Order: sequence, then structure tokens, then C-alpha cells
Amino acid sequence: MLLLASLAQAETYTVDPSGSTPGSYPSFGDLPSLWSGDVVVLVAGTWTGSSLGELDNAFPLTLRGDGRNLTTLQGYELQASTGSLVVEDIRLEDSTLNAGHNVDIDVVLRRVDLSLSEDTMVGLEASSTASLEIYDSTFTGGKTAIDWRAGWLLLDHVTISGTAGRGARLLPSGSDGIVSLQWVWVDGAQEGGILASNGGNVEIDHCTFTNNRSFLDGAGLKLFNLTSVSVTNSHFSNNSTTASGGGLYVNEGDLTLSNNTFEDNEAAYGGGLTAFYSSSSSKTWEVSELYFEGNNATGIGGGGAWLTGRRQAVTGLTFVNNSSAGRGGGVYDQRY
Repeated sequence: MLLLASLAQAETYTVDPSGSTPGSYPSFGDLPSLWSGDVVVLVAGTWTGSSLGELDNAFPLTLRGDGRNLTTLQGYELQASTGSLVVEDIRLEDSTLNAGHNVDIDVVLRRVDLSLSEDTMVGLEASSTASLEIYDSTFTGGKTAIDWRAGWLLLDHVTISGTAGRGARLLPSGSDGIVSLQWVWVDGAQEGGILASNGGNVEIDHCTFTNNRSFLDGAGLKLFNLTSVSVTNSHFSNNSTTASGGGLYVNEGDLTLSNNTFEDNEAAYGGGLTAFYSSSSSKTWEVSELYFEGNNATGIGGGGAWLTGRRQAVTGLTFVNNSSAGRGGGVYDQRY
């Protein structure tokens, strides 16, 4: 006897609360049961969360707008619960995305603009998510744009600006976790641009950190207690903190710094850069081709850079018009 199994084909459903699109549904709650691979299209317009109902995400699906300049979803909490989720071509205004807690799912954002009011604590929150990928998207306002604690993260051509707190907190899970930032711009965070910590491997390339403020280490970027760190072809300017590392603060982790520029940053020590390692650290350094100009240390020293740890070779460092109230207007080198 021959048994034939048929697989359901993915469907595309249109949601139009105005009812003007033939064959459309008035809300998410009116959709039929969704299955793996289905696509839900929200038509152009500005739609409020209260009128749309809950989007069933029991299976992997895609939520798509007609374009982020055309489709706006206001005041909505989007949940990625058990099925993987793709969100694309939409503007989320005073809306949040919860990308899973204690579940292994994959979440992808493409061409999404997320705009938050100042009292919104977190725009996108993810915990125990298998992977999070964000492409060609913007996050504006709120307290923190992204709070991520999971396995694998990619930000590619992403802008984070104007957060009242830290721009993003990225905590890869364990030594195998990976954070990759490419062409990311972080601007105007009031409690530090990006924090990456908790083990794992961080790769940052062609990123820009500007106009960020903090009272903690690393106003632009703080990399703390990681397995490995690579920062290349990136720019740090006009970041300031009352602690250490105005542009960049890095502590532990095998370190690669190459072709980075630090301009007009300020900190109590390490105005542009602080690399704070213990003298007994076994971590390796590959540091080359760094340019420091106009950075300032208001305290201990290191207008351009403050370096600690065991002595390892650094090459191609250029210092121009940096200053310090203490030691080392260009560099304060305390490596042993």
C-alpha cells in the first residue's frame, strides 16, 4: 500500500482594518489558523494595536508592511512566542517587540523603523533566542533600544539614536555566543552606546559611535569579560564619560583593534580608549593602526589612550593634539 503525504502550502493573508482591500481581514485576530511559512501583509496606513488583536505566532511566519514609509503600527506589543518570526518593511511607533523568553527561535528584522517614547524601557527584548538578525533598520528613542541575551546576533546597517539610557545591551550566552556588528551607527545615548558582556565573541566592523554620554566606563562602546573582541575600521567621536574610556573601554578577551579612529572623546582616564587588562592576563593583543586626535583625560591620564596589562606589541598608533590633566597626554602606558 502506497501512502501519500501532502504538505500544506504557505499562504499570504492581507490585513486591512479599513476594509477597502478585497479579500482582506480586518484584524490579526480575524485571520484563520496560521501555519509554517505563512505571510501576513499589513496594508499601508497607520494602525493602532488595539484595533488589530493578537498575531498568532505558533509557527514560523512573516509579518510584512507595504513599506516602512507607508505602513505604521502604533502602540502594539509584537510577540515572537514559539515560532520563528520575520518582520519587514514596516514602521513600529511606540510599539515593542518581545523576541522570546526561554525558547529557541530565530527572529529577523528587515527594513524596520522602531520609534519609542522616552518612557518605554526596551524596544526589542530577546532572551534565549537561537538567533537575531537585523538588517537596514533604525531604532530611535526609548530607554534602551535592544536588550538581547542569547546565542547569535547580527546587526547590519542598523542605526540606534537618541536613547535616554544605554543604546543596546548585548549579552551573548557563554563562550560560544557571537555578536557581529557591521555598519552600525550609535548616536546620542545618554547612558552609554553599546555594552557587550557575559562571555562570547564580539566582532565590530565599520561602525560609528558618536555623541554618547555616560557616568560608567565606555561611553561609546564597552566590551567587558568576553572570550574575544575584534574592533576594526570603526570611528569614535565626541563621546564622554566621567569614568574610563570615552570612546571605547575593553576589559579582557583576546583583543584585535585595527584601523580605528578616536576623535574628540573625553573621560577621566583613557579619553579615547581604555584597554584595561590585568598583568597576569593570558589574553593576546593584536593592536595596530589607531589614530587619536583631540581626545582628553580629565583625571589620572591617557588623553588618547590608557593601556594596562602585560606588555604586548602595538604598532602604528598616531597621536595628535590629545591632552590630559594627569599623565600621558597621548598615551598612559601601564603595561608590565
